[in-house]
Amino acid sequence: MIKSIGFISIAVAATAIFTPNQASAEAIPCGYCERSFEFKQAAQNFGGGDHLVYNLHSNKIERWIIPQGNPPTNPFNDQPGAGILAADGATKGSVPQGARNELQSGHEVVVLGNGTLSPRFQVNAGDFGIPGGDKTAYDVIRNDNLKTQISDAVADFETIDAITGHDFATAYMDLKGLATTYLGLRQQLKLLIKVKMSDGSYFYVEVSEAHPFGEFIDGSARTEGGQLIPETIDQVQGTWEGGATSGDMSMGGMAGHMAALGAEISYSGSGSTLVGISCGAGVCVVTMIE
Repeated sequence: MIKSIGFISIAVAATAIFTPNQASAEAIPCGYCERSFEFKQAAQNFGGGDHLVYNLHSNKIERWIIPQGNPPTNPFNDQPGAGILAADGATKGSVPQGARNELQSGHEVVVLGNGTLSPRFQVNAGDFGIPGGDKTAYDVIRNDNLKTQISDAVADFETIDAITGHDFATAYMDLKGLATTYLGLRQQLKLLIKVKMSDGSYFYVEVSEAHPFGEFIDGSARTEGGQLIPETIDQVQGTWEGGATSGDMSMGGMAGHMAALGAEISYSGSGSTLVGISCGAGVCVVTMIE
């Protein structure tokens, strides 16, 4: 058949249109793509090859095959249908149904997960069978067994369902359970669970394809007021504000925690109210007032 595009006529045999291996198509996220020429332009910007261009937030996807060495063109010159060659030789191809299913699942996760494939949720230790309800983040850092128990419990589907809500958990499992991924959305899926302890201190657990059983995120432990809880003696550097000045009431265990990491602790002042802790080179001065 003959397709006329602008001042160019191109002969296209319907049975001879480019049919690349669907599994080899390159996935290109495009947050601004809404119309066909925008999907095509995104594919052209990426270079020659077979491209699946998708907009996760609007749940739209197109497939474009761009010739190798294709020169820059005006992206507004045409919006051909599937299987039709554009004037510049670009072909709009057929999107695999598996890619559409993956995009739909990812879109549902984003809609229900605050606009991201890596949403954050919060849970209290002790809820939904999560151990450590009477513990603090200080305890967890120094107890690898407890750390693993909490991470495993958080990653359990029933716990995820309770924390995130059934609709999100279902969308999450649908995307996680895909056998074939065209767009790499399953690999991007990640839950960040903030686990709050009895004194208000907290840390994060990641649940992802890389960590399906949950993984304590190193460096994420914080006091109730958001101050770093050191995990090694090398991190015992700087100044921490006590409850007397910051209202951070989970600072009570900090000096003992630092000592357990190997820091040398000395005290300034008297009383039972913590003003602050200043540390350098593994030596800490704890300031107290009445």
